[in-house]
Amino acid sequence: MPVGLAAAFVAYRGMFLAALVYGELVQSAFDLYRLALYKQLRWSPPVRAGDEVARDERLTTYLFRGV
Repeated sequence: MPVGLAAAFVAYRGMFLAALVYGELVQSAFDLYRLALYKQLRWSPPVRAGDEVARDERLTTYLFRGV
């Protein structure tokens, strides 16, 4: 029983760390290629830096839900 719990903990920790790295890679890819994504979707990119966060959230919602 203790060996199983230790194995489960080690597996969980490994998966958690891999998910953190994957999340950072996805965020980096979005940061690098978001203007190309706007162009492909025929959306106008944000003009001011202050509008960028709200616009990116709308883009994410559009891609996730199709709305």
